[in-house]
Amino acid sequence: MDYDWKIKQLEEEARHEKAMRELQSNRLDTHDRSIAAIQIILERTEKNIEATDKNIASLTASQEVTQKMLQDLIALLTKANINGKP
Repeated sequence: MDYDWKIKQLEEEARHEKAMRELQSNRLDTHDRSIAAIQIILERTEKNIEATDKNIASLTASQEVTQKMLQDLIALLTKANINGKP
């Protein structure tokens, strides 16, 4: 048996194994960074949705006040017109 050849073969296999582990490690690191980036995007989106919900609630309240004021104005104008006041 040629021991030099066998040693070189094992060294080459070990080098290949090391290279493959580094590649796998890099893939996992990239994957982890992608997941972290997606998580940040989801958190920002959630905050934006919460802010939008607050704005909608505020606009709804303003709309209700405006609607009430317009109804009161219409009632006053209608009442003044019925009483003969131009």
